[in-house]
Formats: sequence, C-alpha cells, structure tokens
Amino acid sequence: TNWGLFAQDEYRIFRPLLLSAGVRYDNYYNFDSISPRASLIYQPTATATFKLIYGEAFRAPNIYERYYSDGNTTIANPDLKPEKIRTYEAVWEQYFGNNYNSSVSCFYSRIDHLISQTTDMPSGLIVYRNIEKINASGLDMSLQGKWENGLQGRLSYTLQDATVAETGERLRNSPRNLAKANISVP
Repeated sequence: TNWGLFAQDEYRIFRPLLLSAGVRYDNYYNFDSISPRASLIYQPTATATFKLIYGEAFRAPNIYERYYSDGNTTIANPDLKPEKIRTYEAVWEQYFGNNYNSSVSCFYSRIDHLISQTTDMPSGLIVYRNIEKINASGLDMSLQGKWENGLQGRLSYTLQDATVAETGERLRNSPRNLAKANISVP
C-alpha cells in the first residue's frame, strides 16, 4: 500500500511579493518521505516576475530494480533506497505584449542515493545499488509565442553540467547543451 498527503498555502507578504509553500508526505510499503517545496515570487511590474524556488522530491525504486533476479545475469537488491533530489532555482520571466514571453533560469540540483546498475563483485552479476551523489547546475533560456489563431511556438536552450559529486566525473548520459524548437498548429 502506498499513500501520500500534500498541503500548500500562499501568503502575500506585500503587494508584489508572494510566498508559496507546501509539503508532501509519502508512505510506501517500506519507507516514508517528506518533500518540502517553497517559492518566493516577486512581481515588480505586470509583465515581469522573479522567482526563487526550492524543492525536494524522490523516486522510489521500481519492482525490477529491487526484486528481479534470474540467477544468470541479474540479482535482486531488496534493500534499495529511494533516490532523493534537492533543487534550487532562480527564474526571471518577462512578457512582451500579448503574444510573447521569455524566461531565464539558473538552477542547481543535488541527487543522493542515485540508483545505478552495477556489477556485483563476488558473483559478476548485474545488481542495482544506491551508489552515487550527483550535482547538476546550469542555465536555461526560452522564448515563447502564442497567437489568437491557436498557433504556438517555443525556442529553448539549456547549458548544464552534471557530475558525480565524489569524483567530479561528468555524466555520460546527461547532455551539456540542449536546444529545442517546438511548434503547435491547431
């Protein structure tokens, strides 16, 4: 049995400054997790917003990662813990007229207990373990347009650096540069 509770509230500190905070409690069959979230939102003008955001989340190990064992290539690890991430972000959003908006954000994330596929040394078989702590930081920029006829477009670019905390080694499966272009036609 898995279940969760979430509570959130907002408090207007003064007219252009808002505090939004929440907490989520999750109960899984073999662990509990508390995930707080908070953001401070400052809107100096009707077309500009600045946000400071903090959040925590987790990913529970799936059934395959914890319990699959065929005896020939893989072994189970029922003691696998959930991954935990902490994120910090600063965001500037700017609107231009009725059709365009842009955003720039800087972010830092820390992942603890990352679930990784490894080789069990005594047996030589594949096993999933919580072995790495990951640091990721970067900059994200986007420009978006939306028109009355339903046409929408978005351009974005992310520069990020994701490394193993203990060694400083860059993650091979995490792109350093990521550019996207999207268009939506009704």
